[in-house]
Amino acid sequence: MRSDWYRNLDCSLFRRFPIGERLQLEFRAEAFNATNTVVLAAPSNIINGPNFGVVTSTANTPRQLQMALKFAF
Repeated sequence: MRSDWYRNLDCSLFRRFPIGERLQLEFRAEAFNATNTVVLAAPSNIINGPNFGVVTSTANTPRQLQMALKFAF
């Protein structure tokens, strides 16, 4: 049995802010599965099972966003 092809859009955006000569602050925003596309898992392939041919889960995770702030000295 085959499942849907896996597609995922991950993106990242970051900006560095210099503070004086040696210090810097970095802000980072990241998005995993930014379009929130559902990819269905392979269907059940147990012939005698009650769920034969039924898709019961997804192969990817839902959209995840994260932000970070880093101070380098």
